[in-house]
Amino acid sequence: MKLAQKLKNLLNGGTILGETSDEINNGVAASLKASAAVKNVADGEIEYEIIGLSDASYLVSKAARICVGQDAVADYEERLKHVSRVIGRGHESTLEHTNLVVLLHFNDTMMEEFIQTCGLFHFLNFHATKTDDIHHVLMGGSLHAYKQVIRRSTDPNHNSFIRVIKDILYCTSESVFYEDFISDGVMEEGRFVRGVDNLKRARYSRESTDKDVLCSDLPTEHEVVTSNTADVLKEHTPFENIFNAAKPYMFTLQDCMDMAVVTVVFHDISRTCSMQLNRHRNAISQESQRYVNYAEKSFIDPMKFTDKPDLKYKVSLFDKEMSSQELGDSLCKVYGELIEQGMLKQEARSYLPSNVYTKEMMTFTIRNLFHFLWMRKDKAAQNEIRFMSVDLEDAMLRAYPIYRDLSLYEYLFKSVKEPAYHLVENTDEESVDEVIEESVIENESSVKPIE
Repeated sequence: MKLAQKLKNLLNGGTILGETSDEINNGVAASLKASAAVKNVADGEIEYEIIGLSDASYLVSKAARICVGQDAVADYEERLKHVSRVIGRGHESTLEHTNLVVLLHFNDTMMEEFIQTCGLFHFLNFHATKTDDIHHVLMGGSLHAYKQVIRRSTDPNHNSFIRVIKDILYCTSESVFYEDFISDGVMEEGRFVRGVDNLKRARYSRESTDKDVLCSDLPTEHEVVTSNTADVLKEHTPFENIFNAAKPYMFTLQDCMDMAVVTVVFHDISRTCSMQLNRHRNAISQESQRYVNYAEKSFIDPMKFTDKPDLKYKVSLFDKEMSSQELGDSLCKVYGELIEQGMLKQEARSYLPSNVYTKEMMTFTIRNLFHFLWMRKDKAAQNEIRFMSVDLEDAMLRAYPIYRDLSLYEYLFKSVKEPAYHLVENTDEESVDEVIEESVIENESSVKPIE
């Protein structure tokens, strides 16, 4: 559906997805007719709602442990100690797997300060609307992104918006993520909300005049939806929840695609495949060949994804005919022999073939996820990453049934393909390999991926 037709549907009281009775699909049109939920905000005040939240300690611990070939720390208190050590050593890239989505509400008296503060939101996604003289800002990103806002400010203790961000962080995450801020006097350790056995997540109730803190336990079990090569870690706040909370303020499906995230653990893939995966510039934590012993790691045969898996090859190094799998396994044995002779892992890894097994964790925004699937499910993509993309799509649809709504699924795919909506955050598209010109592709046999 062209952009003009989408707008025409909205103006005529229809939906941005066309005719459908599904509640989430017609939410955008309904929000245009509804009055804003926030009627009044006092001059100089900023009200906020927390509408999306991930279990930060679990995700950070899991990401850090994947790097060294281990599972996430199960016990909550021990996990906090682990996270403290990770962050204390400066490994804040693991924070990029977390997600926090908020709504801010303020009137015109705060607009000048907001404009001045926007320059600090470099690593956050945010969109703005206005209803009944009240400005609404939908903002989302990782704890690392929120920390960067505070770091980049010249006066974090007096900027109104940064004070609100700190209030939000106090009631949504543990103090171990901010020990540097605490030691510098930027944040106060005693203000963070914590439970004894499980982390207590809190949100301030906008209807409560005395700002009562409402606490609830996070689930102790973290659901994982598995596939052959891509396992989806289910978010506690899925896409439809974020959209339903944001739509009364005229935020669209498009806006929410930049806020909701999907975290995936890729496994049983080659390091060659991971290099293509990493070009999509999302949060990445990959198993380290420096710390993990690869003597028993398998070789991912690229020929098994083709129609010629049984061909024999002969190379001078081994001077005998062998299958591509046998050839790769023989190359991997060189690493083990060097380790046995005392070579360090960080040196021996240089002799591993590029298609050796790897594992990594990646967190996508919904927009970036659909951009990834659009590019890598294409018949011009390399076979292994194309097969992996099918696994990812299957796991995602089982984890989040809302995407099975065909009109929504079609709309989200079109939103990353049509030029008017092709605004993929944090992705340098010129550097993404195998960029496909549709006019060139006539059939699969004619496709030659660009290396």
